[in-house]
Amino acid sequence: MGTIARRQSRRALTRRAGRDQGQGEQGQRDQGQAVSVTVTELLDLVDSQAASGQTTTVTGLARLLDVDQPRASKIAREATAAGLIYRASDKQDGRLSHLLLTSEGQAYLDQVHQHRRAQATAAMNGWSAAERDTFAGLLTRFTAALDETPS
Repeated sequence: MGTIARRQSRRALTRRAGRDQGQGEQGQRDQGQAVSVTVTELLDLVDSQAASGQTTTVTGLARLLDVDQPRASKIAREATAAGLIYRASDKQDGRLSHLLLTSEGQAYLDQVHQHRRAQATAAMNGWSAAERDTFAGLLTRFTAALDETPS
């Protein structure tokens, strides 16, 4: 399980995607600009929060990335400067700003996700449809049980 966790972390998958595309440890955008692993991780988190109907602040990002506030702020600035996210002021509290993906950020993240899906497909090459269904069901059940297991 430890091996699976390490190999499937966002950071490991992003590094692998960069290597597979001949880009070293960083991802690459269509315009040729490198995207750091940490920025890709930020984009993933912003995207997953949005998918669950939530937005992300720098404070929330720090918690999700398990880094301190200044480090989270630096990563957010890097992503903003690259044109991958933007900050939107909170309508209730003008002191807060939410991090949101730009269309360029979403397009880059779509490429990353496509690469991850291709990796999973390649790993299951030769599996029958029944085996893939069984695996998906058991993995879903396992991760749900992990979420319910006390620390």
